[in-house]
This record gives sequence, C-alpha cells and structure tokens, in this order.
Amino acid sequence: MIDPNYDTVDCDLCGSDDCIEAPYLRNYTGGQPLFICKNCGLVYARFRRSSQAIAECWSKERYKTDYTARIPAVISRQIYVAEHIDVNLGLQSKKVLDIGTGEGQFLEIINNNYNADALGTEDSIDLCKNINSKNL
Repeated sequence: MIDPNYDTVDCDLCGSDDCIEAPYLRNYTGGQPLFICKNCGLVYARFRRSSQAIAECWSKERYKTDYTARIPAVISRQIYVAEHIDVNLGLQSKKVLDIGTGEGQFLEIINNNYNADALGTEDSIDLCKNINSKNL
C-alpha cells in the first residue's frame, strides 16, 4: 500500500505519465513499487514524498543517526563510477556536478584522484558546513 502522504510523480526525465510497474522489484524495495517510463525507459519511484519532505528527513533524521557513506560498499561503488567516467569520457580538468553530495566522499575521490573540477549539491546544512570546511 502506498503512503497517502506521497505524491504521484511523472517521469523525471521526459515528464510522461505513461509508465508500467517494474515486475518483481517490490521484494527488494521494501514493498515500494518502481516504474518504467514507456516513453524514455527511465526507472523511477512514481510515488514519493515531496522534495522538501525528503530533504528534511535527511537533514533532521538520517544524518543525525549513525548513517555514513564511508563504508567499503559505497566507497567501492563510487570509485567504480569515477573510473568508468574517466575511462569513457575522461575526468581530467572536467567540470562534474554531484547531486546529493552527502558527506562529499565522491567529490574527494574525483577531485583528488582524477584532477576534476567537481561541485556538489546537498540539502543538509550540517553536511554542507562539513563539505565547505574541506574546501570541496
């Protein structure tokens, strides 16, 4: 059952409302359905809280707990993504935007190891202060 406080959202990429639920994924998403846009193929969460509600949750709840991205599984994924981008597009002196920067770990990886010019966006005021203190 979808939370009644969630909004119904059209495709984030193309704006279409023509989509189909991706089969079998509820088993892996805690029951949340994910949808495939029939126009462009993007897989996305059609039912979700507002951007403001999500930002408040991450600022006031998630990052006030023991959550951290500084764990091997996340670090390895971020290094893999950086290496994939570098091999296929090159990162040297490229401008990169990391949306949802969190603790700034991906910014550190691509700025320090690939000499990229990375910027990030982050909703959490506390995390922004931390990122700025590292000159990221």
